Amino acid sequence: MANPDYWRLWQDLGFVYYWDLQDYAGASRAFRIGSERPGAQVWLKTLAAAAAAKGGEREASWLLWSEIYRHADNEQIRKSAQDHLAALAAQEDLGRLNSLLLRYRELFGQPARALGEIVAAGLLFRVPVDPSGVPYIVNSQGQADLSPASGVDLKLVR
Repeated sequence: MANPDYWRLWQDLGFVYYWDLQDYAGASRAFRIGSERPGAQVWLKTLAAAAAAKGGEREASWLLWSEIYRHADNEQIRKSAQDHLAALAAQEDLGRLNSLLLRYRELFGQPARALGEIVAAGLLFRVPVDPSGVPYIVNSQGQADLSPASGVDLKLVR
């Protein structure tokens, strides 16, 4: 790169990785490097975090969104970071709950219809709530899911 300190070149590279190559890890890396360059716009870090989540790099996305949340001067950016962190936390919770649902099925030979059955079986202390405070549910496919009343938007991390 002829001028590696110019943040816009890193932004452009990130978009090539993201849109043309669909290499989300590469896009995240380019956006993050660009965000660290002098004069870079704060939203470049949000692109890095979003690309990391899209590429399945939840830990990297979590770290970037946490940093954005801690350092954002703009309340709208801070709220966006908070929403993304909530979605990442819910996604992690759902993975753990689905593992417990699978374990329940292995133990009892039938799927659980509600998380209360998992609690009653002693596999879970209590029915957990999502980051918005709404209990998780078991959907019609037998998978852990967000309740329709949830304030969490999983589309932010997909």
